Amino acid sequence: MEQKNKAKRNLKIYPLTRIFTKRVYLPLIAIYFTNVIGLSLSEIGFLAAYVGLIQLLIEIPTGYFSDKVSRKLSFIIAGVMGVIATLFIVFMQNKTGVFIGMFFDEF
Repeated sequence: MEQKNKAKRNLKIYPLTRIFTKRVYLPLIAIYFTNVIGLSLSEIGFLAAYVGLIQLLIEIPTGYFSDKVSRKLSFIIAGVMGVIATLFIVFMQNKTGVFIGMFFDEF
């Protein structure tokens, strides 16, 4: 029965967590970056390379943390980092804010 209650709770908070992941608004993000932030297409390409490098560097340490410390804590930290990333991208509307936000989004 407890598993059923956990599933119900997860279904209630799932839409909220999707708001703070870039996959929800991914089709619009290039338009946002060019029109609002002022990034050129080459800068968006550089941003994609930057995100790939960050993923490469933190994939193993975050996986190790999840395995050795706590998977649940790892998910919580990732959720918090996603919220921080979104706040940087939305409220610090410049190139620095985007790069900092994308850094936090990869945790």
